[in-house]
Amino acid sequence: MLCADLVSALRKMDCDATVVDRLFSGSTKFSWQLDSVGSSSVLRLAEQIAHIERSDDETEISHPEIAGVLVTRPLTVRREAVASDGSSYLDTESDAALLGWIWSLPCRVINLYHPEFWFAPPASIHFWRERLESFGLSTTDLTGPIPKRSGSRDATGCRQGHLAAVIGSRVVWDEGASEEAQNAAGALTRFTGSLGLDYVEFRLDNSTGRPRIAEIELFPKYVDFSLSRRQQIINELVALLTSAHRDLPLRTAADSWF
Repeated sequence: MLCADLVSALRKMDCDATVVDRLFSGSTKFSWQLDSVGSSSVLRLAEQIAHIERSDDETEISHPEIAGVLVTRPLTVRREAVASDGSSYLDTESDAALLGWIWSLPCRVINLYHPEFWFAPPASIHFWRERLESFGLSTTDLTGPIPKRSGSRDATGCRQGHLAAVIGSRVVWDEGASEEAQNAAGALTRFTGSLGLDYVEFRLDNSTGRPRIAEIELFPKYVDFSLSRRQQIINELVALLTSAHRDLPLRTAADSWF
């Protein structure tokens, strides 16, 4: 739904946009040349996938023609269980190549994941405790019950917690967010920036009267927000994708690439 809504919004602005679900399989044809000098690639999408008005049966998109990319969940993370037919290994190899290609792009990329988040996103909020505290944010009780997932509802049908989406320097709060929770906006944007990401979702628990981080979604779900807030999220993503080129962060020996 996120990708479909974003593509629809971009097309309304007369931008060519499409969704590529699996870069290395299906009807997508992909070639990538990478050496010590530079990188170049070509995507060939079947017309029914591309939805871009060109005369050929296939739409060819070269490296320089890609003006912006929204990265969503990699295939290995999407799988709920390890397959026994060897596909899990192939998926991991494909995801590794995909991550390398994404880092080679000179255009705006939302989100440019580091390998540790791409392959093994932390499942527990407690993983983030010390990092959050360095930004003045606290987590739910380490000894308390497991927090309910974003968008879950109580017995009366009310949404649990306060949902927030950080997109660049902006924060979109779902309906009903308390003033105390919204006061954490600055800290949330700084924390997100420290991860090198542009779009992250949070759920804040306010049951004690003091907002605490209960959940972090590095791969945003989007659907947990109300329709009006989803539109705000799409507007912010469009603004990022159509903004000026962002310089890529430099990698050093301290980065966990290999």
